[in-house]
Amino acid sequence: MAQATYSTGYDDLEEPRTRLASAQTNLMEMRICLLTVALLVVPLVTFAQTRETDPEECSSVATGTSVRHRTNTVSNRTSTARAYAVVALQRDANDQDAKSCLVTYSLFVNQYSRGWRQVKQHIERRSDIVGVTLVGFSPDGTRVAADFWWADGDYTAVRPVIFNLVTSTVQMRELSEQITNRLPSCDYFQSFERITNSGESVIHVPKSHYVDVGCPDQGDWLFNLKTGMVRRVKSALNRVRLLLTATPLTDVQVAAISVEIRVGQQRQ
Repeated sequence: MAQATYSTGYDDLEEPRTRLASAQTNLMEMRICLLTVALLVVPLVTFAQTRETDPEECSSVATGTSVRHRTNTVSNRTSTARAYAVVALQRDANDQDAKSCLVTYSLFVNQYSRGWRQVKQHIERRSDIVGVTLVGFSPDGTRVAADFWWADGDYTAVRPVIFNLVTSTVQMRELSEQITNRLPSCDYFQSFERITNSGESVIHVPKSHYVDVGCPDQGDWLFNLKTGMVRRVKSALNRVRLLLTATPLTDVQVAAISVEIRVGQQRQ
């Protein structure tokens, strides 16, 4: 005799429940991603408005005079060190055609309130547009960076300067075509965004403003000033890890991104 089988009706609900749990997990991951973006991007955009001098061109400097521009002062996370940068242009009295100006870039640091000292100075002659950006401190506060940049037409040169507060050593190297030689011919712009605890410059290559198709955002790259070598930060997970080592974060930000890293590790 066949045995009757009974259904409580709950078995039919298992698959919808599984799908619902998966959707809730995906939603939570999306919220974490959005939280990470909100926590990281907004402070960086706000800070970028105050850390760069106004662009200055030699032709705008009156004959026989000089101009000087200074960034705001920025402190490391522990407030044990402060820094600011300066760019100055001097035009000769007999230079009626603004052929070139004497450009002086300087980076100043004050550690433990012992007084300001100039840790890097670079002097050259330029007729181009010049400026200086105080990129900021590494997350551990042991390094500070500036960009002694210049621009000619659509091209803006990236020239990172990194001072090590522990060893009192400084490095400067202009980024040439190490990155753009590996990319499509798109007239890409390169931006010096921040530095890591190990002293590498984080260079971002956004979507090209000059080519509409086939020239997407190329992400972040690490530029080693000592060797001149560059390498791409490939995966999304590695980009999150990079932010943990290249951006000063609050405890809330660290907790949110740590969850995102664990989610990414589970997927790999």
